[in-house]
Amino acid sequence: MVKIEDIFRAALKISLSAWGDQTLIAKIAGMTPQKLHKYLTGELKRGTEDDRRAIARALGYSDYETFLDIGRQALGLPLVRAGLPLAPAVANYLDKIISVLEGPKGAALRAVIDAFGEK
Repeated sequence: MVKIEDIFRAALKISLSAWGDQTLIAKIAGMTPQKLHKYLTGELKRGTEDDRRAIARALGYSDYETFLDIGRQALGLPLVRAGLPLAPAVANYLDKIISVLEGPKGAALRAVIDAFGEK
């Protein structure tokens, strides 16, 4: 069975792409670059969930499960949203919907929905 630490580390390795990212992300997450490096290399076997969530937020992921899905995908595991396993095609479709709703078209759609809700 794959441990959450392995899934997290896989996502972290993919997300920290540029040299120097570790120092910046560690600072934003409120930890030392050395501690973040230990998460990355697996030296820190049992880190806290609070640390892992802080790192995911520092990398720009507001949803921790979405961050973990990067690791799951890298390890060939089923993706999870809200605790339910999803097929990759469904997860990709949901990601497309979310990106549209977060963009300018989503703002226009929310304005229309809000206008109907006021009546």
